[in-house]
Amino acid sequence: ALPISIAVHLRLQAQKTPQKSQASAPKSSYEIHPDPLEVGYTFEEFLPSSSNLIAYKCLRESSLGTFNPLFIYGPKGSGKTHLLMGAAHALQKHKKVFFVKAETFTEHVVQAIRLGMMQTFRQIYREIEVLLVDDVHLLAKKNATQEEFFHTFNTLHTAGLQIILSAGVPPSQLKDIEPRLISRFEWGLCSAIEVPKNRKAI
Repeated sequence: ALPISIAVHLRLQAQKTPQKSQASAPKSSYEIHPDPLEVGYTFEEFLPSSSNLIAYKCLRESSLGTFNPLFIYGPKGSGKTHLLMGAAHALQKHKKVFFVKAETFTEHVVQAIRLGMMQTFRQIYREIEVLLVDDVHLLAKKNATQEEFFHTFNTLHTAGLQIILSAGVPPSQLKDIEPRLISRFEWGLCSAIEVPKNRKAI
């Protein structure tokens, strides 16, 4: 019998270099979010009294735009945070609202500087329609934060967008806050509120 020849052809495929997926690419850890609103801090749960009536009416009756900024001041326990959150609850139904405590704003600035994300910070803060900042007196001695707040304030105010602020004292009594910021705080309406005699009003 004749021998049978069998030809075997081997072909090696070049291995493809694995590409890094986009999912594995490092992502920036910098994120900006408003502070959460307390569920019960609404206008419906706030009992107005003679100690807070002007501030309450300005926020509740949509006097916004007439007074910009609206600066509410009073001691701890007077209801400043409740009023600001009440306004945020009401306004977010039809506007882009951003509520933050002064400490949170400071954290956003510090993180943005550290990570080189100031452009992102400015884009987010300057594209909102209503900015509410609680306890602005806590910006004292924070020069970099005050600088960014100054420019954020100017941008929003020039665009006709609403700014609502609260503090423990009127603008003229703020300490370690730049004069140019204090003057802007006084551009609109400054309304004092006090701790009501009946604390259940808060």
